[in-house]
Amino acid sequence: MCHEQIQSSPSFYGHPQHDTVYVVLDDPKGPEMEGMEIGWVLLFFSFHYHRKSHSCTLISWFVHDDEPDPDTRIVGM
Repeated sequence: MCHEQIQSSPSFYGHPQHDTVYVVLDDPKGPEMEGMEIGWVLLFFSFHYHRKSHSCTLISWFVHDDEPDPDTRIVGM
């Protein structure tokens, strides 16, 4: 069994710490990172509505395009 902990702290020894996450938004469309998005976890929160608890995450998404990176020549950076 594997256990991981995602963290988001506005002040970790005086500096913010936001873990990077990879999120599958679609069925995997191919090899490597296709079908996945990358973002920073900024906040975990929950709210109650109609006697149900809803857990949520605020994510700052990385913006990427389909042009090759000028330094690495990798598409999607």
